[in-house]
Amino acid sequence: MSVNTQDMEIVHRAFRRESRLLMELVAAVAPGDTARAKVIAGHFRDYRLGLKNHHEGEDELLWPPLLSRVDLEADIVLRMEAQHERVAATLTRLDAAVPAWEAAAGADERVTLLSALPAPVRGIWHIIGRPRYARHISRVRAA
Repeated sequence: MSVNTQDMEIVHRAFRRESRLLMELVAAVAPGDTARAKVIAGHFRDYRLGLKNHHEGEDELLWPPLLSRVDLEADIVLRMEAQHERVAATLTRLDAAVPAWEAAAGADERVTLLSALPAPVRGIWHIIGRPRYARHISRVRAA
């Protein structure tokens, strides 16, 4: 199966945008507005599922072929894998913070939730898009 890395870059931009929007949406919920908190929490769950599925796809379909290329600097791929681990740890923290905020929509719960949300991460695509890596990506895409 080939990997369409152009689509993946678009998806990464969307996840970074949604991360930023989630922070803004959570911050805008008035304390005690549990109806609005429920809507935003549902959005988070959709975001989380999409991010989980996307990362699992990269872990299965992208990293192994890239690591097998002896002329590709492995540290780039290892950095991407480490980034996935950090995102997974953040999602674990959010899995605890979102339900508490959703239930009460309290100011304290909002602070906890906002402190667990990461700032949007630029990611590694600005490096992978360089010409010296593009040929490796296109090989994965053609495989």
